[in-house]
Amino acid sequence: MVDLIEQCQMACDELIDVAGRAAIQAVLGLSAQQVAGPRQQGKQRTGEVVWYGQQSGTVMLSDRKLAVNRPRLRQKGPGTGKEVEVPAYAAMQDQPRLSARMLDILMRGVSTRQYRSVIPEMADTVGVSKSSGSRQIIEASEREVETLLGRHFDELKLVVIYIDGMVFGDHVMIGAVGVDDQGNKHVLGIQEGATENAATAKDLLQSLVERGVKPERRRL
Repeated sequence: MVDLIEQCQMACDELIDVAGRAAIQAVLGLSAQQVAGPRQQGKQRTGEVVWYGQQSGTVMLSDRKLAVNRPRLRQKGPGTGKEVEVPAYAAMQDQPRLSARMLDILMRGVSTRQYRSVIPEMADTVGVSKSSGSRQIIEASEREVETLLGRHFDELKLVVIYIDGMVFGDHVMIGAVGVDDQGNKHVLGIQEGATENAATAKDLLQSLVERGVKPERRRL
């Protein structure tokens, strides 16, 4: 049981990291696009700054580090090759208030399932404007987050559902992890609550029922 508890907490940590990474990489793409224009495969750019692949990096999301793939930009022209900073990436480096604010936006979007607000709000936090050309990046990342957090479990044979409270920054989250009949663990959902109270847990369980977890089956 101790092993199960520890692995469940790690699984919920991973869910937050994946959702946060998807949103932050979208914001980095928007920021790079604001400097260099839309990325156009096979077309010659006329601006002074061009896209130049991507590079691994890290950003802070409150009290945790996230590994991300950040866009690379550079000055155009022979003999220049000067690297151009992506403004949003620079803003996310070692700024506790900003990283706490971004975690707050992510937690609110995840716990209320209002995913569409996450990326535009995060972008606005680091000074990225919402241009019409940016919608492709936003919508692609929204789909990734929605797929992750809106999964249905109609065909999943769960024999155990473990619920526990976990702390993410200043937020207390109630997480639910299920174990199927093969011993595999699945993050079922999370819900924000001020404390580990019955109302929050009930709301979380209700959302699981809406996504296909059958309440009439007996489980541990």
